[in-house]
Amino acid sequence: MPSEKEATSDRSERKKHRDKDRDKERRKDRHSAREDERNDSADRKHRDKDRDRERRKERREDGEHRKDRDKDRDRDRDRDRDRDRDKDRERRERKERHRDKEEDSRDRHKEKDRHRDRDKHRDDDEEQRREERRRRKEEDGEGRERRRKHRDEEDGEDRERRRKHRDGDERDDKERRRKHRDKEDEGDDDRERRRREKERRHREKNDEDRERRHRDDRDERDMDRHRDKDRDRERRHKERSEDDDEERRRRHEEKKRRKREEEEKRKEEERDEKERHRSRKHKEEPSVDEEEVQNDKHGVEVTMGDDDDDGYNYDDDEFEDYDDDFEDDDGDNDSEPQREMSAKDRELHELRKAIEAENMATLRSRQRDTDSSGVSPSSSDTSSSRPKTGRTGRTFVNFVAAKQRVISDKVSSKTKKRGKELMRLIDLDIASFDMFDLQPTKEYEMYIRSFGRSDTKQAYVQCNEDNIDRDIQTEEIEYRQKWTQFPADDMRGCGGGDDEVEDDEIAAYRAIKKDIDSARLVNFLQGAGQVITVLLEENLVDKGSGNLQSNQRQIVFSEGYTQLNPDLPFLKDRHVVHIEFHPIQTHLMLTAYSMPKVALSKDKLANTGLLCVWNINEPSRPQKVLTCQSAPLSCCFNPTKATLAFAGTADGSVVVWDLREPSSMHHTHSIKQEEWVIRMPTYSTDGVHGDENHHSPVTTVLAIVSPVESMKASLPKGAGVGNVSDETTGLSFQLASIEEQAIINFWTVVEITNPDKAGSESDLGLMPGGKVKLIKSSFVKLESPARDIKTKSSVRAFQMQLLPKDPNHLYVGTDLGCVIHTVRYGGKAPPKAFRSDLDVPVDIVTLDFSPFGLPVFVAGCVDGSLRLHSTTSEYPMVTWNNSTNGMAIVKVQWSRSRPSVFYVIDETAKVYIWDLLERDGSPVKIEQFAGGRLTTCSLSNDHSATGLGLPGRRPELAIAAESGMIEIHQLNDQFYKAAADELDSVASFLEKIM
Repeated sequence: MPSEKEATSDRSERKKHRDKDRDKERRKDRHSAREDERNDSADRKHRDKDRDRERRKERREDGEHRKDRDKDRDRDRDRDRDRDRDKDRERRERKERHRDKEEDSRDRHKEKDRHRDRDKHRDDDEEQRREERRRRKEEDGEGRERRRKHRDEEDGEDRERRRKHRDGDERDDKERRRKHRDKEDEGDDDRERRRREKERRHREKNDEDRERRHRDDRDERDMDRHRDKDRDRERRHKERSEDDDEERRRRHEEKKRRKREEEEKRKEEERDEKERHRSRKHKEEPSVDEEEVQNDKHGVEVTMGDDDDDGYNYDDDEFEDYDDDFEDDDGDNDSEPQREMSAKDRELHELRKAIEAENMATLRSRQRDTDSSGVSPSSSDTSSSRPKTGRTGRTFVNFVAAKQRVISDKVSSKTKKRGKELMRLIDLDIASFDMFDLQPTKEYEMYIRSFGRSDTKQAYVQCNEDNIDRDIQTEEIEYRQKWTQFPADDMRGCGGGDDEVEDDEIAAYRAIKKDIDSARLVNFLQGAGQVITVLLEENLVDKGSGNLQSNQRQIVFSEGYTQLNPDLPFLKDRHVVHIEFHPIQTHLMLTAYSMPKVALSKDKLANTGLLCVWNINEPSRPQKVLTCQSAPLSCCFNPTKATLAFAGTADGSVVVWDLREPSSMHHTHSIKQEEWVIRMPTYSTDGVHGDENHHSPVTTVLAIVSPVESMKASLPKGAGVGNVSDETTGLSFQLASIEEQAIINFWTVVEITNPDKAGSESDLGLMPGGKVKLIKSSFVKLESPARDIKTKSSVRAFQMQLLPKDPNHLYVGTDLGCVIHTVRYGGKAPPKAFRSDLDVPVDIVTLDFSPFGLPVFVAGCVDGSLRLHSTTSEYPMVTWNNSTNGMAIVKVQWSRSRPSVFYVIDETAKVYIWDLLERDGSPVKIEQFAGGRLTTCSLSNDHSATGLGLPGRRPELAIAAESGMIEIHQLNDQFYKAAADELDSVASFLEKIM
């Protein structure tokens, strides 16, 4: 048993251990308490930041709401002002119509009173003349009875004619006034109906405006532009109507002037005839003529005195000549000379002066119109200065014609006013139709139409029908069947004949031979030959320097590289302008080459653009060589299986090659004693004319496909998508192309089920026998997002990218220093543009999205600056202004393996590797490449990271130099394998800097 001392030592040791454990627990508790306090303080800070962010967001939203309310209030105020203006205008129009009606009624009453007074004075004059005639008849003898009867008959005829003329004029005036009133009533009804219709349209327009008040600024600009067009149209209509009215008035005045001259000439002739007639009478009866001359002189003096009072000549052709109505008898003055005017004559003279004074304003205005129309006022002076011996000294006013002119002027003014109102509402429409349509005629039909019937005629020959003997001179050919085999299995090697019997093996061989399908055999040989070639290439590489060339330069990101053959004769003096890996079959690569620096006349391909389809496992020569008329600037594959290739060229065309076509459909060129099949485009948009095609260089061509379809295409056959044949895989998609003038065209890729080997007569861009074509579905024209300029400046586009999660969103790098954001359909999506903090108009030549679903993209500029943008914010999260020491950036590529890494290439052949988690202020590595300036680069998909690409294949980086060199680098483990939580760490980093 242990001693007491040992037991005591054990207890003390246990006590010490317990004390140590208690101390450890206390320290742990204190450490955990401090950690909790730090976590609580961090949580409080995060909550404060979130609260501040929410407050700023609420303040921005309140500011936007206030701006919207102010805009709505201004819009409502403008509408109320327009409505009040329309009401005032309608009220003024009603007052004017009422005033015109009152003036018309007053004019009608005045006209009736004038007609009544004129008829009364005329009857009094006639009664006075009858009394004088009766008195003169009693005083004169029977010698003048015959002449008096004759004059009475003439007077009766004149009175009857005047009465009929007066009755006709009254009936015409009544009918004209009635029609004018009907027209005015109809016009008032039409104006009232138009006013109600206008009010109804105005109310509907106000309702629509109230519904559209929350729409964007572009609709408001469109409305303003339409209003300006309407105002310009109304102004043009108004000017045109005024010009037409002026032209009609001038023609009317010219017509009146000619008519007035003809009337004056006719009156002159009548006056001359009357003077000749009076002169003859004067010779026959001198005593009577002297009295008539004295009477006429007296009448002339009275009339001329009136003319001296008002200074106006009433011989104007605008008033009728009533000389014949007021003629005195030839013998009135024989019995009693008129030495002084009687009381009735003075009263008539005063009445005449009153009538003349009443019409003075109208006569003066007519005199001004006459002077302006080119009629000299001296004509009236000439007529008044004639000899006063005739009966033309007295002239009177034609009130009926004057009234008709006043009424016609008012009617014409109202008609002109109504025409102006109607011209504002009338808008012409354009109607188009085909006057002649002729289908195209084939060459064979034209040949038959032109030459098929030339130099021929029909002839009928009678022959002997019973002569039916026939002679045959052909002898039967002797033949024997033989068989052979090479190499021979035995010494015989051949045999068979007519006298030999085939054995069972030969019969079976012939039966098998009949079942051979030549088309399947050709397809098998093509596929097997490609596989054998790849295996031979790999075997040759293994025997040489290993699976990959040794990395002598110790490139930080490269496990090793493969160099494509740069010594091909048709690629001499050309460099790569664009590289594109296939998104699923990552061992295939498409390269677009520039035009040669020095074009050789002997080279058939010197003046054409070239593209090559490479299999990286076969680096010695390209699988297919593609050619087009112009230099290609961008290219891409179809998104599922590599059966189609697309390219955008410098002349604005989009071309497509069907890689499934047999080599027999294309030309074979012999280059340095080696045969090369050069494939022409299956379809080109060169045959598309007008606005359906691009008009400037096509900078980017992209296949539009959803991420779900890409994932299905990357699965092996039978893994949920079924067995899809090679002939139809990858043809149900759209293509987007953007030109340098910032116009995006969307094309639908269509497969033709029954191709025509002779070619298409309607579609000139389709190759004979081609199965694939492009049809334009829609387009989008980009505009400058600047708000502080009225005139939109032109936009130049460099590169376009699609949002990986939603291909409906398009992002375009421009020369305005911003990335423009637009959508294919569905209206607008904010923000419209991604700007820099300094707002400097620098060219954004390249951009790329994160392939891991993060809502960010990186953009590179020609001034060497890099920007990291979020898809939800207008301004960048981070800007690296001096990332390349001021050298222009050529290409930016986000890693397909690690979420925090992206690559940048500048024009000095340097490759910058950025790692946001390791260092967010500068690149972690910089590699200098030899061999001249780097032109472009491209990364292949990593199936283990993104689910796209070939399973088990390591991702690769293709780099092209200006010398024509292309190196395919395999990424090493440092830049190939990502950490387990790297994606979450990048997301947290982005949240912090956002």
